[in-house]
Amino acid sequence: MKNKLNLLQMAMVVVLTAAVTWLITYSATIRGAENDIAELLGDSEKYAKLEEIQKYVDQHFVGEYDEAAVMEAAAEGYVDGLGDQWSYYMSADRYQQYKSDNSDRYVGIGITVNYDDDANAILVLDVIDNSPADQAEILPMDYIVAVNGEAVADLGYEGAVNALVRDEGVKVNVTMSRNGETTEKTLTCQEVVKQYIFSELLEGNVGYIRITEFSSGAQDGFLAAVENLLSSGADSFVFDVRNNPGGDLNVLISILDRILDKKDLFIEEYQNGQRYTFTSDETGLSYPMAVLCNQHSYSAAEYFAAVLQEYDVATVVGEATTGKGYGQSTIELSDGSAMVLSVIRYYTPEGRSLKESGVTPDQEVALAEDQMALVGRMDPTEDAQLAAAVAVVQ
Repeated sequence: MKNKLNLLQMAMVVVLTAAVTWLITYSATIRGAENDIAELLGDSEKYAKLEEIQKYVDQHFVGEYDEAAVMEAAAEGYVDGLGDQWSYYMSADRYQQYKSDNSDRYVGIGITVNYDDDANAILVLDVIDNSPADQAEILPMDYIVAVNGEAVADLGYEGAVNALVRDEGVKVNVTMSRNGETTEKTLTCQEVVKQYIFSELLEGNVGYIRITEFSSGAQDGFLAAVENLLSSGADSFVFDVRNNPGGDLNVLISILDRILDKKDLFIEEYQNGQRYTFTSDETGLSYPMAVLCNQHSYSAAEYFAAVLQEYDVATVVGEATTGKGYGQSTIELSDGSAMVLSVIRYYTPEGRSLKESGVTPDQEVALAEDQMALVGRMDPTEDAQLAAAVAVVQ
């Protein structure tokens, strides 16, 4: 009888345990459901204004509209609303063109550009040799104020760039501004091969290397240029990142790795506070060095100057850089569009952000406005900034 009672008691315990477990699970499920409902309600309230706008459009708008175009504008406006000058949205077509632009071969007119917010125009930073732009005598520091009759201010930066990069053989009309004078030029798009590294041995065995962009392939060209200059007798170096719009982090790290021995190179910090530090290996350059930069040295270009300046291995010559402290990631969306979003804060090895002030040169040397257009094209004796850098390393 005692054994039967024990078995009955055990059965009751199992039933009670199961009941309690079910109640706990049910309670947790209810709480989870409540959280999901609260989140959905929160999202509903968050986007209530858009739903309200849509309702009034459906009920009262007398014109015709393209719903896909409305959604594109909403997506673009959302990213613009972040208030971050380095984040932006790209349509699917523009994203395809963007991927093409970032290869060393693309179809277009052959210019490297940035957007000038003050002028509401595209600023030409570099012109590729023998490209349509070169043949049309477009120069660095020229402004493109309209494309095919539409103002860049109305097209926006992405729209204007998209209009400039077309299929091979397509004619593009650009309105240029130089020293306050406006001219129109018609160019025919063709395949253009980019070159990111230019080098030569200057008088006094100074190895000169100009980096036009930190884009894929530039690291290989840089490494080859260093070895060629060393084998030609270079015993000092001048690195020129004037008018350089930046580029890829991995390319920057590879180039810095060749210049510096074992050191911290780059610190990145994510939204959750996690930090990562990139370092170089044991092999560096033990030669006098200088870096040339100016107000159009941007992103990776100014960081390049900042790191070499902090380690006191190179003297920075020229003018203060732009100032940028966030790194971006290109995120492809489900419909083939994409957004370039600031996802990291970056810091120099000393923990300094370049966001506010950029890089201040150790030796400030200005160029005349007309000479800015000739960076990388002047005779070294006519380039006051390059002459100053050569004097420093000698």
